[in-house]
Amino acid sequence: MVSNFYQAANIRKDGVWPMRPGTIHPERLIEPLSEFRIRPQELEGEQLLPFIPKAAEIDQEKDKRLSSVAKVLAETASIHAAATATMQLEPWDFMAVYFDGIDHFCHGFMRYHPPRQEWIDEKDFELYSGVIKAAYQFHDLMLGVYMELVDDDTAIMLISDHGFHPDHLRPKELPNEPAGPADEHRQFSVFVLNGPGIKQDEMVFGASLVDITPTILSLFGLPVGRDMDGRPLVGAWEEDPGIEYVDSWEDIPGEDGRHPADAQVNIDPADQEEAIAQLVELGYIDRPDEDRGKAVANTVRELRHNLARDYIGCRMLSPGHRDLRGSLGEIPG
Repeated sequence: MVSNFYQAANIRKDGVWPMRPGTIHPERLIEPLSEFRIRPQELEGEQLLPFIPKAAEIDQEKDKRLSSVAKVLAETASIHAAATATMQLEPWDFMAVYFDGIDHFCHGFMRYHPPRQEWIDEKDFELYSGVIKAAYQFHDLMLGVYMELVDDDTAIMLISDHGFHPDHLRPKELPNEPAGPADEHRQFSVFVLNGPGIKQDEMVFGASLVDITPTILSLFGLPVGRDMDGRPLVGAWEEDPGIEYVDSWEDIPGEDGRHPADAQVNIDPADQEEAIAQLVELGYIDRPDEDRGKAVANTVRELRHNLARDYIGCRMLSPGHRDLRGSLGEIPG
């Protein structure tokens, strides 16, 4: 397991890039994987030009968007390096890689993607209109590497939890509310499955995010929990795989990788600051108020807002949940 703290470039002033405890498991992999992290400062101009061909015209004292591209690109390349190294050095039955690069690129630069919207400055469009296409091409290249590293007996699944509006549906302004940047998201996303026994060039209808785990269990010939919200996407198989069920995986004894209930996680203040700065940069949160009381109150408000939206999305509108929604006022969507 390599956590999302692996690629975060929280480099100290003395140039040291420490690996936060608990970032990699097992610990014997910490040292060999540490060398695969890429700092934004290590990127060459040639590596940024496919994203921003006219990078030389940017006044980087006033415009920090080029450094933003470098940061996301370095983090994405670090994830890819760790994943490909692990696949080649360690035995595995199941390999999952999560990239947040497209999400970060799109929040920062989808507004400049062609066609130019009337409210987008022409110079900004000229500079940054190629970032999104380059970002997707970069991810396609990485996917190609994974496909080269596996054999024909390996199933490959490509998924995302949302898309982005690439056209006139792009919002001009974002609402000043918790998770306001989510208005840039498109509800539809991607599900692609390839492997032995899977239909080719066929559509899979009605798939949702909660169907992914049951489908993965079915690919391994494992039973699906009856308490799971999703279902195996058996329409993707050439032949009915014969799904088996158990009441709940929660009742099956065995080591499942969770930390002990009494485990303590100490978060470095520098890591906290870096995580908050990234969320502020993406627009998901406002910069925390210097008044600690106000900052806590705003955090509680956002937590309750997100919880209410989860309940509404799951249609869990019992009287108690309706009271929760009412206490927050009208919730968009």
